[in-house]
Amino acid sequence: MAEIIKKCEPFIVIICCTDGRGDPRKVFGPKDNEAVVQANCGGRVTNDVLRTLHVLDALSNEGVGTVIVAHHTDCGMMNATDDDLRARMKRKWPEKAGKTEGIRFEAFAKDLRQNVRGEMAVVKGDPYSGKREGAGGAWLGGLTGTGEEK
Repeated sequence: MAEIIKKCEPFIVIICCTDGRGDPRKVFGPKDNEAVVQANCGGRVTNDVLRTLHVLDALSNEGVGTVIVAHHTDCGMMNATDDDLRARMKRKWPEKAGKTEGIRFEAFAKDLRQNVRGEMAVVKGDPYSGKREGAGGAWLGGLTGTGEEK
């Protein structure tokens, strides 16, 4: 695995939503071997995303060069709260209702710019991010690729 990783560095990592309406590679334009796409509901910089950045950095010579955080309009995570998502789970699986309290869904505010800036602050504040060439964020209209960049 490490040999494969070394052939593709430095990496661009795109952190984005799992929404299937857009392809982050088409939006941002890297070639297949230039970018790693880390998708989760809402495009959040979670502990698992940071773990992935650390592994890529550790297994390669140059590591992750650029990190892009991309959020989009009409994201389901902007229209729900953690409590709302827990309530939905309890309705779907009432027999497991007591097990939902500890789950953090990390829903977020409706302000895309604020969300992206917050996620970028997590990336930039990571103690292992010192070697990164750059980090940027984007908020996209419906994942069409139109939007603004930070």
